[in-house]
Amino acid sequence: MHDKKPPVLMFLSKALYPESRTKQKIQSLVQRGFKVYVLQLDREGRFDNLNVLNRVFVRNITLLRSRSFGKIKYALNAVLFQVIEFLYGAYLVKKYGCLIVHANDFNTLFGAYLLKKVFPNNIMLIYDAYELTPFVYSDWYSENLGKLVYGVETKLVRYVDYILVPSYPVGVYFEIISNDKPIIHLYNFPSSKLIPSVSKQQARAFLNLPRDKVIITYVGSMRVGIALEEFLEAIRLIKKRKLKKKLHFVIIGHGPLSNFVKKFIKENNLEDITTFKSMIPREEIFMYLKASDYSYIILQGENMKIATPWKLSESLACGAIPIVNEGTYAAKLLRKIGTGIIIKNFDPLHLADLFEELGNSTNNYYRHNIDPKVFTWERQEKEFIRVHEEGEVLCRYKKT
Repeated sequence: MHDKKPPVLMFLSKALYPESRTKQKIQSLVQRGFKVYVLQLDREGRFDNLNVLNRVFVRNITLLRSRSFGKIKYALNAVLFQVIEFLYGAYLVKKYGCLIVHANDFNTLFGAYLLKKVFPNNIMLIYDAYELTPFVYSDWYSENLGKLVYGVETKLVRYVDYILVPSYPVGVYFEIISNDKPIIHLYNFPSSKLIPSVSKQQARAFLNLPRDKVIITYVGSMRVGIALEEFLEAIRLIKKRKLKKKLHFVIIGHGPLSNFVKKFIKENNLEDITTFKSMIPREEIFMYLKASDYSYIILQGENMKIATPWKLSESLACGAIPIVNEGTYAAKLLRKIGTGIIIKNFDPLHLADLFEELGNSTNNYYRHNIDPKVFTWERQEKEFIRVHEEGEVLCRYKKT
């Protein structure tokens, strides 16, 4: 006997199932009656296989076990994983007769393509394309490999039924190469279930943050390329200007610069104007964003011209106004929806001047009137489900 709906098989090139962003997609499918199989590459062998109420089945594959991967080992791992994708998918086709296959990036697309090629009447293929693949490979390997990947991806997407993209630039790229395949825009919005149902003042009271100050928060990785050092130096200038009664800063995250951040705060006596947190639960991060007036999201690099950072949508969903830099896709998106602060210069002096202006503003004229719920997963969930429900039409219920 077949389930009423065809099962969904998700291929993940890394262990993404523990992340809430992956879980919210799976939960949406399960709530609509789909059974979901997840095959994910667990490079470090950290996770156990799971069976959640006979509706979600997570299979972790560890091939070349390692904590760090060089380019050659990474590529070999990806190739071997796609062989397993095909074998696992073929097994499920034999079991159910029909599958909706969800490839989460280029590193899983070839295995999904093989399934579609061998079982054309039994597979609906969805490509969750969140990046410009040729540019990624050109940057990490070589320009020649990037060109080769472009040619391969162009051929493979001809067998895809739907393409999911997280931003307009990625959508334009696939419009060019995909030969009129349906392209669905799904932004990286968090589930409303993750957003605390409290006011800004209640969040501040819970976190023991100042209630009468303007709070500017950074959440993310402690690394280069995010103007973190400029942010710290601007905080030092704010204290030097004796503005600590008006402004408070929150820094949350971990990474290569974590020790530098802690040392800078201590050596410059910024503890009274800065709250620093390293590893905290995701639920608490949302509480800090809910307590914040502004969210500092400065991003550098070519990928930022096409990417929508998670913290942008999470900040918007929590009602924190993003501060982003010009030349990024985040800036274009904020202009389109009519909110945010977009800056051209993020050297410490200009940042300090901006922060002082925000601290002195009594009407908070940057505040937008958009309902934060607009930026939650539930507002676009119907489109995600609609694509998968097309599988009931495109898949033919028959054993092969």
